[in-house]
Amino acid sequence: MRDLDEEQPGWWEDFRMVPMGFREVEVSRIIGSIGHGEEFRPDWAPFVSDERDRGLTDSFLARGFDSNESNQSPITLVEYSGEFYVEADGHRRVSVAHQLKLRALEAEVFNLERKELFTR
Repeated sequence: MRDLDEEQPGWWEDFRMVPMGFREVEVSRIIGSIGHGEEFRPDWAPFVSDERDRGLTDSFLARGFDSNESNQSPITLVEYSGEFYVEADGHRRVSVAHQLKLRALEAEVFNLERKELFTR
């Protein structure tokens, strides 16, 4: 899976995260991770599946997808060049959304903007 830390090394030094609020994001546009890319295959299937994955899948199939399943913190996405990366919490929920071929999910979105734009 793509990892923003590998694609844009040192991004946190050049960019700042600007909150854009909660919004619905197409699952197909969530293409990677920040710092956890080695845990999932390019199709978002985890390299090691565990009970949490099966439990999430079963829950979503039975009750519908809730991107904030089990009162966890919201999925946090960072938008960079029109694509989204999972920033912290929510990798497994996004993995299940990809596997179930869901169209969209709600997430807290941050946009990356160059710091130099704000130093003037």
